[in-house]
Amino acid sequence: MLTLLRRLMSGNQRGQVVVVAVGVMALSLGAIMISVDVGWWLRDKRDAQNDADAIALAAAQELPDTGQAVAAGLDWADFNGVETSEVAEPDCADGVVEGKFCFIDQNSDGDADKVRVKVSRLSNSFIAEALGVGTPTLNPPAAASKLYGVASCILPWGIVADPNNPDPEEFYGLNPTKLYIFMESTANTPGNYGAISIYGPGNNYYTDVIESTTGCPETHHTACAQDPVVGEGETLQDCKSDPGTGGKTTAKALEIRYADSAPYDDCHAESYSHAAELADTADCGDRAVPLGIIDAFPPGGSSADISIYGVAMFYIAGWDRSPPWGDGGPDPGDPDTGYVWGYLLTSIPVTPAWQIEWDVSENPFAPVGFFLVE
Repeated sequence: MLTLLRRLMSGNQRGQVVVVAVGVMALSLGAIMISVDVGWWLRDKRDAQNDADAIALAAAQELPDTGQAVAAGLDWADFNGVETSEVAEPDCADGVVEGKFCFIDQNSDGDADKVRVKVSRLSNSFIAEALGVGTPTLNPPAAASKLYGVASCILPWGIVADPNNPDPEEFYGLNPTKLYIFMESTANTPGNYGAISIYGPGNNYYTDVIESTTGCPETHHTACAQDPVVGEGETLQDCKSDPGTGGKTTAKALEIRYADSAPYDDCHAESYSHAAELADTADCGDRAVPLGIIDAFPPGGSSADISIYGVAMFYIAGWDRSPPWGDGGPDPGDPDTGYVWGYLLTSIPVTPAWQIEWDVSENPFAPVGFFLVE
């Protein structure tokens, strides 16, 4: 460009120089306007997308109550300066619109478990205003889902479903608010304690699984499962009930697991509602652990295939090294005569430190999480 200007000036063509200079300035100004426009558009698009994502996540927390979901999404928008008029109706060919929110039933159980929203917002544009074509509109959509843990590193305990009614919609035949107590019988029959050698034989593997808070134990054998992560509908080959896991072993492992957590008494739950309340706190949330709902324990500590109906969330309400059985043996209704006791949790949004795989599920006891999916 400079070479061209020198040639024009040397030829005494000053008029042409002015024309070229004006053209260069116009091109430069246009490039600046485009740069500014693109920068503004990217900034506005990012902000609008962040707002849409946050509104969707806020609404998803209230699913399946669609009315509460709409209210929660709009409350977040209002609190964070998003105009109600900017919340626009999204594409909803796969769902039902309510209050400009689209609700989708992913597992066909009659309840919404996914919400889609859209934020419609004007962006700034030098060029559009200069050309009189109007300000461009941004319309970023977002969707969030309520998903369930379908596979996890479960603890080596199991709760047996009703063999005559293993339907997840019927809570697998279990009482969802009952106190479940793991104990030995008066005859000390292997397996009555409710312990399964899921990750391999031997007492060390049992305690390793309980003590681990960051994932599956690194050391495991293949006596029961090739993969330490177990999931809904999976069959664990040649698992066995573990007869060598008494109260002292279990209590010691739990004391190690929760050595850095809140004091024992602070997280001791007296009822199902109390357990659900504690599970939703920072101090006691780690007492909610994944275990399996199974078809049966192998008899007498022998090996047999075990069917996992689903991964359940279980709140450890308490444990005891040496339960005071007395002369009459353990009382199935008294936690003081058990080694570990607690409650199954239904639809409780908890995030255990264990490895969890998330998907759509009908399991009412599964871990619940909320995720952006679009």
